[in-house]
Amino acid sequence: MNGEQTKAPEEHVKIPESEYWKVLAERVALIVEERSKRRDAIWKTGLAIFTFVLGFLGITNITNLKKDTSERVLRELEPKLQGYVGEYWQKNSSQLLREEMAAIEARSRDTVAYFQFVRLLGDLEAKESFDQADRDSVLTLLQQFKKSQLTANSPSFSNALDQALNLLMAGGFQDDIPQIEQDFHEVCIGSPAIVTTLTLHFGYQVLGLSEVPKETLEAFNLYIDLSRKSNRSYFYIFRMLVLHNNQLEGAKGKIMSYWDEISRLSANDREKVQSRMREFNNLQPGDKTETIDIRFRNCVNNFLLQYNDQFEALSK
Repeated sequence: MNGEQTKAPEEHVKIPESEYWKVLAERVALIVEERSKRRDAIWKTGLAIFTFVLGFLGITNITNLKKDTSERVLRELEPKLQGYVGEYWQKNSSQLLREEMAAIEARSRDTVAYFQFVRLLGDLEAKESFDQADRDSVLTLLQQFKKSQLTANSPSFSNALDQALNLLMAGGFQDDIPQIEQDFHEVCIGSPAIVTTLTLHFGYQVLGLSEVPKETLEAFNLYIDLSRKSNRSYFYIFRMLVLHNNQLEGAKGKIMSYWDEISRLSANDREKVQSRMREFNNLQPGDKTETIDIRFRNCVNNFLLQYNDQFEALSK
């Protein structure tokens, strides 16, 4: 965020009406074409079945069955089959078209809501603070995407969701994160950026809370494992911090093995571990999260006091 103020987001993002109806008309045309193809397939299948039945009855072996008789039968059969399909289409086409048009309108609403969401996030990034009203605006728009196909198929949405999660965390609204993770679980675990964000969030909770809920610990274990691929610095930092904080038997040996693995990372990755640890060690408590921030920072401080030599060796 920076100190620059921007105009409040408009209430609606307008899509040119001509474009909307153009897309709708094209979609309806495709529906009609598809239904026509299905109709043709039905009567041709019926024709094949009729021919098979004639053969099964032995009619093909009767030499005096004249060609004009066969052609007459086919001419009579085709209109009947076409009539059957036509009757079905006449009875159901309105409902089918209504369903398709409703689906198109739903996708259009999702698209408009998505652009509103992105614009809102951009405006909130530019603000100096993130307050309760901002939090409510973000959560209200997120509710619209819970059952939307847009969330499952759009990398752009996962980027926007990650931005929203970071804004909520920075604003001190960590309590909202678990519900958002549940609502968009598949999106979260499929996005390396969100995996990194949630590793930070749940790791911070595990180390900063005096009593850690079972659900928080389970979420932490899930995202710390996923982070080994998406953000190795977070993986090593939080694994070591949790081991040190819990003081379980064999913890020191495991921590030393992690230091050994870190020492064999690239210079860039080692630098990431150091910079993040320094950042955590210098964390300034927030107004809404003072207690948990101090607990977390103390955990990092105690860890670095004991493993300062290994930490400083990463620079060599």
